[in-house]
Amino acid sequence: MIGTSLSHYRITEKLGQGGMGEVYRAEDTNLSRQVAIKVLPDEFAHDAERLATRQRGGLGYLPIAEQLVAINRDSLFSGDTAMSDASKTLIHRYVNECLAKNNLALMDELLTANYVLHMPPTGDLDLEAYKQFQPTVLAGFPDGHWTIEDILSEGNRVAWRYTFYGTHLGEFMGISATGKKIRLGGIIISRIADGKIAEEWENYDAVGLMRQLGRM
Repeated sequence: MIGTSLSHYRITEKLGQGGMGEVYRAEDTNLSRQVAIKVLPDEFAHDAERLATRQRGGLGYLPIAEQLVAINRDSLFSGDTAMSDASKTLIHRYVNECLAKNNLALMDELLTANYVLHMPPTGDLDLEAYKQFQPTVLAGFPDGHWTIEDILSEGNRVAWRYTFYGTHLGEFMGISATGKKIRLGGIIISRIADGKIAEEWENYDAVGLMRQLGRM
């Protein structure tokens, strides 16, 4: 099934399997979104009474092709775990391939066009403003790297705690290089939409940073 298309759905990943059929992640090529679909067993798909029962149950089952039906994401069970894992993988890729490598081009792939970062005391940054801010981090700390200490996912939210390590060898936030090594902790909550990061809320130890740089 992987890589095949059913109607306008392109199958990309198997999420789970049970007595009621197999659940797959698919791309809706008409609407450019990620969806979860279920392929029913033959005995179920050809039983009009059982299909009607499922529809009356409010699960929104809609036959489309080859016993394929769209299902409510809340009824995925094992699919929920797969979605959670996919969200965590997205965050790890974002940190290791985008932030750590200062790869601004990858931001367009991993972040939505209307991405917003809420980060006091800096304030709210949209995607373009964030693209301008993020390079200043590694400009100030060329050897800087992030370590994800904890990561939790539920629904469309991922909460992750990080530690940033680096040596202050360049100007950062108006502070000239001090040569000091810093260790900075923070927590981010990321909202995921259509397989991308759409919004984030970040809190980090700004006071601790200033102290380590000798400003307090």
